[in-house]
Amino acid sequence: MPNSAQKAPSKTIPSLTKTVAIDAKFVNAFLSSTIHTLKTQCHHDIQPSKSFILTDPSTIRPDIMGVIALLSPIFNGSVALCLKKATSLTLLNRMMNSAYTDITDEVATGAAKLLDAIFQGAQTELTHLGIKIEKAVPEVLRGNDIKVPSLTADGPTIVVPFKTGNDSFQVLVSLTKSGVSHS
Repeated sequence: MPNSAQKAPSKTIPSLTKTVAIDAKFVNAFLSSTIHTLKTQCHHDIQPSKSFILTDPSTIRPDIMGVIALLSPIFNGSVALCLKKATSLTLLNRMMNSAYTDITDEVATGAAKLLDAIFQGAQTELTHLGIKIEKAVPEVLRGNDIKVPSLTADGPTIVVPFKTGNDSFQVLVSLTKSGVSHS
C-alpha cells in the first residue's frame, strides 16, 4: 500500500493526436456539475473563476489529482480534478463525514468518487444536448506538488479554477478528435 508521503509515480495520460475545439457547452457542463456535486456531496459552496487555456503545466501543482479519460465517437480527452492537501481534506472530510488529516487511501478513493460524480452530472447534461460521452475508470495520483502531465499531446487544456473559502482547486478539461470517421 503506497504511503501518502511518497511522491506520485511518473504516470502519463495516453496521448491523443488531432485537436478539437472545446465547445463552451462542454466546459460549462463540467463547471455546473462541479458546483452542484460539491454543494450536494460536500455541503460546500464554491465559486468558479475565469477559465483559461493552460500554457504552463508547472503553475498547477496539486497534492492529489483525479483523472478520467473521456471517450466518444467524435472526440477523446480527459478531465482532471486537481486539489491541494488542505482543500482535498476539507472537501472529502465533509463528503465522508470524517476527520482525515492526511491523504490516505480512503481519501484517494473519495477523490475518485467525487470526480466520478462530477463526470456523471456533466454526462447527464451533455446527453440532453445530444453529446454522448463515456469514461474510463478514474485514476488518482497523489504526492507533494504533483507535476501535472499534459492531458493530450496536441489539444488545448482548459483550466476551470474554483474558490472555496480560503482554498482553491482546478478542473482541467482537454479534448482531441477521435479516430472514428463519420459520414
